[in-house]
Amino acid sequence: MSLRKPCILLLGPTGSGKTTFAKRVGITASDKPTTQCTAYQVEGLGLTLVDTPGFSDSPAETLGVLRIIGKWLGQDSQAVTGVIYFQAITNGRLTGTARSHISVFEQICGVSFLSRTVFVTTMWDKLADPGKARYESLHGELVRKYGRLTNKGTKFLKFTGDGGSAKEVLGCIEEKSRTSRAAQLQFVKEIKASGLSPTGVRKTSAGKVVVKDLNRGFCAIL
Repeated sequence: MSLRKPCILLLGPTGSGKTTFAKRVGITASDKPTTQCTAYQVEGLGLTLVDTPGFSDSPAETLGVLRIIGKWLGQDSQAVTGVIYFQAITNGRLTGTARSHISVFEQICGVSFLSRTVFVTTMWDKLADPGKARYESLHGELVRKYGRLTNKGTKFLKFTGDGGSAKEVLGCIEEKSRTSRAAQLQFVKEIKASGLSPTGVRKTSAGKVVVKDLNRGFCAIL
């Protein structure tokens, strides 16, 4: 049986390094903020990367991003076979907003899809050497805090900003994607059921996370 060519969705907050990562694997991407889902072919690998608009500090804007992603997933004929989630290590501590965004990532994927995901901490190349030990500790704390993801198969890696690091991440997600086991994003299943209207997106598991934040005026630092 021939396997599908990997199609990898890049998710994460605005400014977390998704587009920079795409450039380091040889893709010509714009420096302008991503406002629509954009698919790029990675030369020589038979691999597609889909850059998405970043999740926002504003829950209302993040709901809009979910709708944009949902529209692309509903229109594109190529099924997503893997997801990379990006989190800037330079943020220091996980704010309530950051935790919410990670929950949105989880709900977009669903439990059965997490084995096809990689969680990448970024901006390591922006750190001064004297402070790197502290951030190494933060990376370890992040992995421990989200042990439920690793238990479901999510791999945690670092993107240090260079081509070699990007290829390591790409190799890992490519390996996870090339499996004969059928899998579908939970978000795809839910938008098929609820539709892509603003109300329909709010009814998805990812949308419910954001609506909860919207209703309680997020977000405190934890």
